[in-house]
Amino acid sequence: MTTSDAKIEQKMGDLYTALDILRRLDSTMSAQQATVFLYVASHEGAIITDIWRALDLPTGSASRTLYALSAWKEPRVPGLGLIDIRDDPEDRRKRIVSLSPKGRNVAKAMLHAISS
Repeated sequence: MTTSDAKIEQKMGDLYTALDILRRLDSTMSAQQATVFLYVASHEGAIITDIWRALDLPTGSASRTLYALSAWKEPRVPGLGLIDIRDDPEDRRKRIVSLSPKGRNVAKAMLHAISS
């Protein structure tokens, strides 16, 4: 194995460890949910429409994914509590998405996993 191959293997292992943090929160978490979480973590305060456009997601699918990551997946069904969704105070038609305190802790743990 070359040095380059060893570096790739190490980085892929780090990435696996970071993604495993999400999998341990919900063993059925989809790649789409993980992608949306990572997008929100790197675009704090994004507008919902910006998220589905950036990730090329159908509107309904994006909404279901966001609500699964929020405190309530649907009425009386808890979500993962990783993100907060709130109305934009300047335009009530828009919804702002940011990490919840739990989501921020998960993001920090993932960063620690890939930087250690």
